Amino acid sequence: MISGYHRAGRYQKALSLFSRMVKMGSSPDQVTCVTVISTLASLGRLDDARTFLKRMPAPSTVSWNAVISSYAQQNGMEHEVFGLYKDMKRQGLWPSRSTFASMLSAAANVMAFVEGRQFHASAVRHGLDANVFVGSSLINLYAKCGCIGEARYVFDFSHEKNIFMWNAMLNGLVRNEQQEEAIQMFWYMMRLGLEADEFTFVSVLGACAYLDSHCLGRQVQCGTIKNCMHASLLVANATLDMYSKFGAIDDAKTLFSLIPYKDSVSWNSLIVGLAHNGEEEEAISILRLMNADGITPDEVSFATVVNACSNIRATETGKQIHCLAMKYSICSNDAVGSSLIDLYSKHGDVESCRKVLAQVDATSIVPVNALIAGLVQNNRDDEAMQLFQQLLRDGFKPSSFTFSSILSGCTGLLSSVVGKQAHGYTLKSGLLHNDSSLGVSLIRIYLKSKMPEDADKLLTEMPDHKNLHEWTASISGYAQNGYSS
Repeated sequence: MISGYHRAGRYQKALSLFSRMVKMGSSPDQVTCVTVISTLASLGRLDDARTFLKRMPAPSTVSWNAVISSYAQQNGMEHEVFGLYKDMKRQGLWPSRSTFASMLSAAANVMAFVEGRQFHASAVRHGLDANVFVGSSLINLYAKCGCIGEARYVFDFSHEKNIFMWNAMLNGLVRNEQQEEAIQMFWYMMRLGLEADEFTFVSVLGACAYLDSHCLGRQVQCGTIKNCMHASLLVANATLDMYSKFGAIDDAKTLFSLIPYKDSVSWNSLIVGLAHNGEEEEAISILRLMNADGITPDEVSFATVVNACSNIRATETGKQIHCLAMKYSICSNDAVGSSLIDLYSKHGDVESCRKVLAQVDATSIVPVNALIAGLVQNNRDDEAMQLFQQLLRDGFKPSSFTFSSILSGCTGLLSSVVGKQAHGYTLKSGLLHNDSSLGVSLIRIYLKSKMPEDADKLLTEMPDHKNLHEWTASISGYAQNGYSS
C-alpha cells in the first residue's frame, strides 16, 4: 500500500500509512525504507530523507543509492552527493552501477574532472566500468569537461553499447564542436541497423544547424519521418531551430504551424529565426500571439523581441514589451536588461537606461557594457569613462566589448591619463593578444587622435595571426586619416 501510494504520487498518504505501520509495532524492511526515502525526496525533504537513512539500523546499498540519487537530481547539491558517497564507503558498503551513475552525473553537472576521474577509477576497481549506464555517465562527464578524447576512449572500449551510449557520444561530439564526426557516427549507426530515438535526432539536427547544411538537414528530417520521430516535440523543436538558423523561414513557419502542442522552445525558435532574418515586425507579432496562447515568454523571447524593436527603431513598441517583461518580473535578467538599455540608448533616453541597469543582476558585466556603449553613442563620453572606472573599482573584469566601447569614446583623449589607463588595462588583461579586432579598433582611434607613432607601434605588437579582414581594416584606417604612405 505504501509503495502504491508513492507510485500514484500521493506522498503524504504514503508517509501517513508508514507512520501508522510503525505505531502498530511492525518493523519496516529495506524495501519499505527505500520507498519512504524516495517519498521524502519527492516532497523535496532531502534533509529528512538523509536523517531517516542515518537512523536505519543497517542501511543497504539500495537505501544509500535512493538518497544519493535524490541529491544528485538537485542542482547545487553536488558536493553533498560526494560527501554521501564517502559516508557510504566508510560504512563498508559496495557501490553499485546506480551509485556510480549518480556520482558521475553530479560530477558532470559541476564539470568536476578530478572527482570524475576518481569515480572512474573506482568503477574500474569494482568491475562496473563496462556497464552501459556507467559508461554513458562517463562519456557525458568527459564531454562536458571538454575531454572528448577520453569520452571516445570509453565509448570505443565498451563491449556492450546501447542507444544511451550512442546518444551520449553523439551529444558529446556536438557539444565539443565536432559536428562532422557526429554526422559520420550517425550514418554509421544507421548502417549498423540501430534504431535511433528522439535524443539521437536532436543531436544530429543540432549538428546540421551548426554546419549550415540545408541539404543534409532535410535528409535527417526525412529520417525522423521514416522512424516516426517527427511527432516528438523535442524533434520538432530541433528541426524548427535548424530551419530558423538556416534562414529557411518559410519552412520554419510551415513546420511551426504543424506542431499541435507548442511549448516555449517552439515559440522562441520561430521568434529568434524571424528576428535574425530581418522579419522583426513579425517576430514582435509572434511574441504577442505566444502570450495570448497562454505560453509565458522567457528571457530569450523578451531579449530577442526588444532587440528587434531596437533594430527597427520601434521605441514605443519596445516600451510596451518592457511593460510586459515587468509583469513577468524578468527585467532583472542581464540579457533582457542589456536589450532594453540598447533600445533606450538608440532613442537617446539615457536616464531610462540607468533605471534599467539599477534593476538588473548586479553580478553581470553585460548590462554595464550596454550602458557604456549607450553613453558613448550619445556623446556622453565623460559619463562613460566614469562608469568604466566605477566598474574597475567594483572588481569587475572588463571584456573586449567594454574596451571597444570605452576606447571609441576616447578619440582625442588617448593622450590623457584616463585614456592611457584604459589602453594599459587592455594590455595587462591579455585581451589584446586574444582579440586582435580590439587592436584594430585601437589603431583606428590612435589615428583619429593624430597619434600615428603609437598606431605603428601597436600594429607591430599585435599577434601574428591577423586575418585578411583585420589587415584590410588597419590599412583602411591609415588611409582614411591621411596616412596612406
